[in-house]
Amino acid sequence: MKPHRKIVLSRTVGAFVAAVVSCSAGVLALPAHAEDTNDNNTTVTTPTTDPTTPTADPTTEAPASPLISTDSLPKATYNTAYNTSVKAENFTGNATFTAEGLPAGLTIDGATGVISGTPAKSGSYTVKVTAKTADNTVTKSYALFVYEAPVLDDGVDGATLPTGEVNKAYSYQFKLSTETYDTPTFAAEGLPKGLSIDAATGVISGTPTEYGLFTPTITVTNEGGTLTLHPSLEIDSPLSLDQTALDPAKVGDAYSAKLTFRGNPAASSSDVTGLPAGLTYDSTTGTISGTPTESGVFELTVAASNGVDPAVSTKLTLTVNAAPVVTTAALADATYAVDYSQKIDVAAYPAAKVEVSGLPEGLAYNAGTGAIEGAPAVAGEFTVTVKASNDYGEVSRGLHLLVKGTPVISTTQQDVKPATVGSEYSLPLTVTGSPAPQIDYTTLPEGLSFDTQTNTVKGTVAAAPRVYPVTFTAKNSEGSASVTLSIRVNEKPVFKTQSLPDGSTLSEYKTTEGKDVQVVAEGLDVTFASKDLPAGLSLDAKTGVISGTPSKGGELKFTVTATNELGSTDQQYAIKVSEPAAVSTQSLAPVVAGQAYEQKIETTGYPAATVTVTGLPEGLSFQDGEIS
Repeated sequence: MKPHRKIVLSRTVGAFVAAVVSCSAGVLALPAHAEDTNDNNTTVTTPTTDPTTPTADPTTEAPASPLISTDSLPKATYNTAYNTSVKAENFTGNATFTAEGLPAGLTIDGATGVISGTPAKSGSYTVKVTAKTADNTVTKSYALFVYEAPVLDDGVDGATLPTGEVNKAYSYQFKLSTETYDTPTFAAEGLPKGLSIDAATGVISGTPTEYGLFTPTITVTNEGGTLTLHPSLEIDSPLSLDQTALDPAKVGDAYSAKLTFRGNPAASSSDVTGLPAGLTYDSTTGTISGTPTESGVFELTVAASNGVDPAVSTKLTLTVNAAPVVTTAALADATYAVDYSQKIDVAAYPAAKVEVSGLPEGLAYNAGTGAIEGAPAVAGEFTVTVKASNDYGEVSRGLHLLVKGTPVISTTQQDVKPATVGSEYSLPLTVTGSPAPQIDYTTLPEGLSFDTQTNTVKGTVAAAPRVYPVTFTAKNSEGSASVTLSIRVNEKPVFKTQSLPDGSTLSEYKTTEGKDVQVVAEGLDVTFASKDLPAGLSLDAKTGVISGTPSKGGELKFTVTATNELGSTDQQYAIKVSEPAAVSTQSLAPVVAGQAYEQKIETTGYPAATVTVTGLPEGLSFQDGEIS
């Protein structure tokens, strides 16, 4: 085996080195290479030539030297799978790879030059890779950086930050494990106003201007990754009472007002003194509640503490209002036309507006004196309504007022409407007087009655048509009054005369007893008329008397019409008027012998006359009222 000579080429950062090495075997020319970024050294071992071998021509170019062509190794991350390969070139055969200085968890594949695995420790490593064949051995050194995401130092609580206080300086630094490779950068979101984090040192500092419980997001980042924390940060503050005033309460109504304390932590103790009767304070809920039973303006003292000085001690004003209540329970009696005064008492807070309605004429409410005043101009019983209102309620109360006075019946005859037989009828009486008068009355038309509740005559008229005078008397302890009212009962005319006696043309038309013939119809103010009376007769429009002497006999028919304010009714009549028989033919036509002859004989009279003719010439006869 031939001896080898070792040639070492040094690469200088940023420089190019070309070397020509002379040896007994001839001249070896090595190409120039750019300096790799890992500042590595490459060692190449070549075989030694035989001294007896002829010397090569110096002008002939030597073959390319074996080399490891991978310039650098990529960075690795702790506990994260890693894979890269190292390439060897210009070897006469397949090189075998070995590596020294790999971090725990990484290995090199001898056949492929692949470095793989999961780094078990972070840090900076110098890795020496050797590619070797039977003829050549090349060695190259690399810098390998295994980065690890930031990790808090042992004993550091990443879940909770120290408590701060509003408007006071605050400072806290996150401590990281010294084993973490690479310098991290800090960032934060969600910190209280006034605090910030130093990106280089991780110091949270400043003066917080807001309080409460915060959960900021803290990120610590380096080449190995990011550590994200969500610690809780509590900023304390002394308590202050949120309210400067309380809503007003109302007597008799449920009330609730929650006191709100600002600050952190929450109040550990609180109390309210000076509350009106009916209200209490619950320190657990911070609520004033209850139903106040007294009205007015109350000054309350509120005290509270959360352990951060100074404690709360402040004053609040509570106004308890009262809806109006009319305390006057009854009104004194008044007397017609006599001066009267009655105080109306109303309890309210604040003072109520009072209105009084339903007073009789002559009385009025005086808001200045708070009394009903005046002289009643009418007697009777009245329901007076007292209405009282303020901003917190409204109430109305009805009070009875009796104005004494003698009875007065103000209904007159002009107020009385006529009644109609068979129809509903109503006549209300207007009666005043106090005490309420008792009403007496005389006989009412059949079918009508008097309702004492409404002082009304009513019912369905069943009486015959005529005028019925009724006297009404009203009595009370103060006196009495009477009035007579006439109720006119009428109906549409109804004929009572159904037939008339017969007459004669020889005498005045009378009954068989010699009395006037009269048509009678029920109803008031009836007038009579007829358009077809027998000739010689006349009809009295007011009395219905038919008079005169019929001028013509026969069975005569005619119609009589009866009329009043409610309508008209017709009645048909038929009478027989007797009339003496008489020949109305005054002369006969001359007779001519041998010629036909006809002559009608006219007669009058009722019943019809029986006619006989004597003294006729031979050849003529009388039959059926005709000579022929």
